[in-house]
Amino acid sequence: MADPPDPLRHEEARLGRGGNVYSGGGGIYFSKDGGQTWSLDVDSGAEMDACDGWWHNPVKFQVWCAGYDGSLTGRIYTLTRTVLPEQVGGDE
Repeated sequence: MADPPDPLRHEEARLGRGGNVYSGGGGIYFSKDGGQTWSLDVDSGAEMDACDGWWHNPVKFQVWCAGYDGSLTGRIYTLTRTVLPEQVGGDE
């Protein structure tokens, strides 16, 4: 997937969440170039519906996302990333 369905910006960390409960696809995405391209970091197999994150220090960011799969079973995932200064910013 070139772009996550719902890119979001969390205090300059470029994260995306998305998926479709009916297709069995979804996950957490991260951009290293300000949102121009995206990589799938967590393939959850579930629609990720809500995310929040926390900076542990100036370069360590953790995100938590919650969602559900096709049987409406709840799923929660977390991901910790090193985010270098050159990997943030850009226009939304």
